[in-house]
Amino acid sequence: MSLLPTMLFARELLLVQSAVEDNPATDIVVPSGVQAGDLLIFKNMCRARLGDAVTPSGFTVIINDSSTADNSVVGIFYKIAVGTESGTTLTGMPDDSDNAIELLHFRGSSPITAVSVVDLESASSSADPGPFTCSAGSGTPPIIVFLSYADGDGSGNMVPSMTPAEDGTVSAAAFSGVLYKLMANESQDVVNDATDAGNMNHLESFYLQLTMN
Repeated sequence: MSLLPTMLFARELLLVQSAVEDNPATDIVVPSGVQAGDLLIFKNMCRARLGDAVTPSGFTVIINDSSTADNSVVGIFYKIAVGTESGTTLTGMPDDSDNAIELLHFRGSSPITAVSVVDLESASSSADPGPFTCSAGSGTPPIIVFLSYADGDGSGNMVPSMTPAEDGTVSAAAFSGVLYKLMANESQDVVNDATDAGNMNHLESFYLQLTMN
């Protein structure tokens, strides 16, 4: 009797592409190439919103972080793609000042079938935000850690940081962006932080625990 060697197949997780819009950034068109089982992340930041935060069709809300000190708001949403999203328009909220949309498109080595939002923390104040320790080390890979930042005065002085360092940043404008860290097979805690922009700081920290086929 022959014994076949045991093969261990490592999972893979990557950012396929991103798209950004700012000023007026009311909506954004999904780029081509989206497949069923991909993950889409939609962030909409408005410095002077004219209406309530809008959840794009088919998406699930992660956080709707509104400031009472001014009229700024950050909304973050996710969707497991069905494969027909390419070329469609995702609509955000209206704004009479600066706003921004970041759209991130992720893919695993097999289709993503479920998403759990874990360890969600946020700050929306004129004080120095964070730091937040994202407890991704307690999760089960595959995991994506996110840090979303925005400053309500639009100065662009808010500098975000991930420790260990992020795998990438997607930023539609100097005042708004998303950092992400991919953990396909091993997990660890991440410290998410940002400097004080001097006015209204928005900081959101969380991780998504993914289930793949």
